[in-house]
Amino acid sequence: AGEKKTNVVVKPEQGYGERRDDMLLNFPAEKAPAGLREGMKVNIGNGAKRMQSVVYKINHDGSIVLDVNPPLAGNTLIFDIEFVGFREVDRGMSIMGWGGQPVTVPFAIASSPVSQALQDRKWPAEWPYSKFDFRRQDETDDALFYGSPRLVSHIDDGAIGAIRKFYEVHFSQAPQDDYAVLDICSSWISHYPENLRAKRVAITGMVEEELAANKQASEYHVKDLNTDPKLPFGDGEFDFV
Repeated sequence: AGEKKTNVVVKPEQGYGERRDDMLLNFPAEKAPAGLREGMKVNIGNGAKRMQSVVYKINHDGSIVLDVNPPLAGNTLIFDIEFVGFREVDRGMSIMGWGGQPVTVPFAIASSPVSQALQDRKWPAEWPYSKFDFRRQDETDDALFYGSPRLVSHIDDGAIGAIRKFYEVHFSQAPQDDYAVLDICSSWISHYPENLRAKRVAITGMVEEELAANKQASEYHVKDLNTDPKLPFGDGEFDFV
């Protein structure tokens, strides 16, 4: 502890990558919100697919070009680092699993602030939020972002491996080859275990080409839950959502 390093250089290929021309997205005039200016920051997408973009160019015909390159792409980063110490890590947690039965996740970090977020939580007596609190930072139509398919990974290999292990622990508790899974707001990949033994895997999303490319899905439904939040399924159809 106490060790310091100065001028630690992270080159673009080790950080946010080089700027890429294929991250400049074209949108027709009818999908361009009013009031945009070149250089303006615009958030597109929702949830895990939400990303910040910059209005790169506004064409004479009203069509626009959005730049979704990371803001620091192409930059060499320089850091000063100080090592302050270690924090103890407790692994292994029991959480609610299939059929309401407890399941142990051996690799979960029990001492993480996230894992402890709901412990000893005091809930307010009344609902504390208004509709105003749930406004999105960017209220433009999500179709602006989902207008074209993007068969890319939105998380890195380490994160994909971790979530697959988590799913595998849960799915192993259900009768193999006889359980049903629903993946909401899905894409061309669901990050389920490669040895998935589900009877049914239904997925929903906004881009049909992405959904059709999902090899683990047994069915897909194109659905914009922003315009119609009702899912096209009945009650109790799925073991895992």
